[in-house]
Amino acid sequence: MSEGLKLSVDRDKRRICLLFDATLISEYYKNDIRRTGVYCVEFNLFNKMLESGRFDIRVYCRPEYISDLNKVLKSGDFAKYRLDIINEGSGICRQLRQICTLLEKPANNNKIIRIIRNRIIRVLTFFNSGQLGIKLKNDPVDAYFSAETAVIPRHLYENKGIKKFLFVHDLIPLLFSDYFGGINKLKNHPVKLALEQLSVEKADIYAITNSGYTKKDLLKFIPGYRQENVLVSHLACSEVFKKCDDQKKLNETRQKYGIPLRNRYILSLCSLEPRKNLVRAVDAFIQFIKRNDIKDICMVLCGSSWDDFISSFEKSIDDLGEYRKYIIKAGYADDEDVPVLYSGAEWFVYTSQYEGFGLPPLEAMSCGCPVITSNNSSLPEVVGDAGIMIDYDSVEQHIEAFEKMYYDKSFRNSCIEKGLKQAGKFSWDKCCEIIEGFITDKTMIIED
Repeated sequence: MSEGLKLSVDRDKRRICLLFDATLISEYYKNDIRRTGVYCVEFNLFNKMLESGRFDIRVYCRPEYISDLNKVLKSGDFAKYRLDIINEGSGICRQLRQICTLLEKPANNNKIIRIIRNRIIRVLTFFNSGQLGIKLKNDPVDAYFSAETAVIPRHLYENKGIKKFLFVHDLIPLLFSDYFGGINKLKNHPVKLALEQLSVEKADIYAITNSGYTKKDLLKFIPGYRQENVLVSHLACSEVFKKCDDQKKLNETRQKYGIPLRNRYILSLCSLEPRKNLVRAVDAFIQFIKRNDIKDICMVLCGSSWDDFISSFEKSIDDLGEYRKYIIKAGYADDEDVPVLYSGAEWFVYTSQYEGFGLPPLEAMSCGCPVITSNNSSLPEVVGDAGIMIDYDSVEQHIEAFEKMYYDKSFRNSCIEKGLKQAGKFSWDKCCEIIEGFITDKTMIIED
């Protein structure tokens, strides 16, 4: 133990009381296009921390999600833990939340109603913050943990007796601000505001990142932040990502997403946005089949899309003319179908411009699908030597990688074997154990 620090005897005699921000847990169960990787992270860490029993867990939730989260906590596997949300607020707050729910309906989606809803949420946040302050006095907690990069509630942020732990997944909005309308439009972005809180030296906030590369980025943006206050804990994918050998299921899934049974296919699964480098990957694929006069393989694009990107992307597909038939836009894939799609693919393409971690390549490797990824950001940490890594901005390297995978079956089989071995290094148990140890160490040690 460092000189000048001592162990809190009281805390050593009991479990640490952890306030877990479970705001997005209810959204995890909504299998729709809005759900991203952070929902998966929050759900798995919440589940594993409850299972481990290492902490005495209390639940926090942002006001607008409380009603849905309550339903989730009272049902299924969570019901046995008898969890209550610590800042549920008054009856007036519950009525205001019901109004917000009504205003969320598609029929009410106009600018004035959105403004009204946002203002109600601000009022809710104010009232619930007050409720939180009162409940923290009656039921004190030792530490607060959020699995999303979001602003820490005021009563927690200002409470010096509570250690705060924030998961920083990536700094994409700050690194690629042009994709978000420019840096001036990001002044109230959650990632920017969260980093501002982290940068306050005496705020007792510790950071957890999903890769060494994200840690490096974080320390660049907050140069005065101490390295020992940042933990790296790699993520994992769900146990459902396994090789599917059921030919009937493979064929049914192909038909569901419009993938011709007569063709082999390569798979791309990601949101359709500029950073994912899809325009270049598609262009390289078309050049690959033209150059080699290949007619038995197509490229399948799965994933939701950014509204302001999809029109220009679809135009680039339409411009392919007779080769357009080799590109299948499958759209958003249901959870149960994703492992099957990976399993049936010849290889997986994920040549993104930047990733905080990059779960899809890990999922693909877990399903026995060879991968081609970029050699930048965190992707080498995830893939290791199990796939082909290329410069994201090189069309020629894309084509060469496609040719290697297409013509060299022995190499492709080697990638499958290495990928399965590499994927085995990642697990939610390991991720959770590392984070729990970090929270315990930093919470149990207090300053003189």
